Formats: sequence, C-alpha cells, structure tokens
Amino acid sequence: MATPNPLEPVKGAGTTLWVYNGKGDA
Repeated sequence: MATPNPLEPVKGAGTTLWVYNGKGDA
C-alpha cells in the first residue's frame, strides 16, 4: 500500500484521518 498524501486525499476523509492519526500533522 502506498502512503496516502495529506495534499492528495485519495479515499477522502478516511485517508486524511489516517494521516492525522499517524503523523498528527494537521
């Protein structure tokens, strides 16, 4: 699986939430 980019939400909120939870970079 490729890491979802915060600038490019591939799957929408699911990916963005994953980024926020994983990196905590909002």
